[in-house]
Amino acid sequence: MITIRVILEGEFVKKINIDGHAQYDSTGKDIICAGVSALYFSTEASLKTLIDNRNVFKLDSHESGKAEIEFLRYESDSQLLAKSLLTGLRLMERNYDEFVHIEEVNINGT
Repeated sequence: MITIRVILEGEFVKKINIDGHAQYDSTGKDIICAGVSALYFSTEASLKTLIDNRNVFKLDSHESGKAEIEFLRYESDSQLLAKSLLTGLRLMERNYDEFVHIEEVNINGT
């Protein structure tokens, strides 16, 4: 299963952590892993290309089956990309809930 942990501070997306493999099909044929990966790597590329400010975000996607984006401070364009990623991931969870699980934690308690 792919587990996605989202840390929020109110409406601010602080961190998105993706971990695991869907095991929907064999390696190279797993459409769930491919979908989640495409969403993540598209967002990563957009952040690097459109924002390109290391003081706003930190990326980690070096291990297979693991990826993380941490937003270090609020910046509207990067938050728009974060919320777009979450929208796509929520659609994946809605359609493939046996293989994708999202846990959202709001550290402000709201």
